[in-house]
Amino acid sequence: MRLTLSGIALIAAVAAAPAVAVQPVTFLSTGIYNPGHVDATVNGTTVNEFATPLHFEESSVKKGVFDALGFCVDLPHPIYVGVGYQLKSTLNFHVAPLTSDGYGKALTSLQVREITGLAHLGFTIAKGSAADKPAQLAAIQQAIWTVEYPSSTFAATGSFAAAQTSYAADFLKAAPKLSGFARFLTSDSGNVQAQATDVGGVPEPLVWVEMMAGFALVGTVSRNRRGLTTIVAA
Repeated sequence: MRLTLSGIALIAAVAAAPAVAVQPVTFLSTGIYNPGHVDATVNGTTVNEFATPLHFEESSVKKGVFDALGFCVDLPHPIYVGVGYQLKSTLNFHVAPLTSDGYGKALTSLQVREITGLAHLGFTIAKGSAADKPAQLAAIQQAIWTVEYPSSTFAATGSFAAAQTSYAADFLKAAPKLSGFARFLTSDSGNVQAQATDVGGVPEPLVWVEMMAGFALVGTVSRNRRGLTTIVAA
């Protein structure tokens, strides 16, 4: 199993005011938990990637170990992460607009808006208690990559691939109607192009993977997509 996650342009849905982080932002550790997987075929090459949000420990917030959560939008640049734990590291970022994909191709305003909305929806899901939350979050990551790299293909693999595929299709259909706030970060070193983070209020991993029922958000996507014109973080 690879210990890297390609890309990391985190999209952060901040529940309160947008101006949450200081600049630059320093992450002290990075980890992923119960990840999904996708076979990504980009530029004729197929690689298997983790599909999951990242948990960051952010030095500027100090509300606990898991201060921030984010999704990748910078597919070609790897970042070392802990799988099932927090890997110690120092990653410096500054706030910047998302204007291009990981290969330098300009994104349209619609792509940026859909990526922002999908990420915001992902943070809402992360703060809920769906029994199959890992599959939903993996589907959000898959949908973000699909919007960002329309000429590439992304096929879910792994233990919950069927659910991930189904959710990703629903999320992609809903994407044009989604909205929300996103904070995009760019690496000072250039190794990771962009990130965005949800700071504060992110469940710890044991809570995040807890199998609890009663979160009906995805059912709402399937039954009434028109009700998802605006997503507000809980």
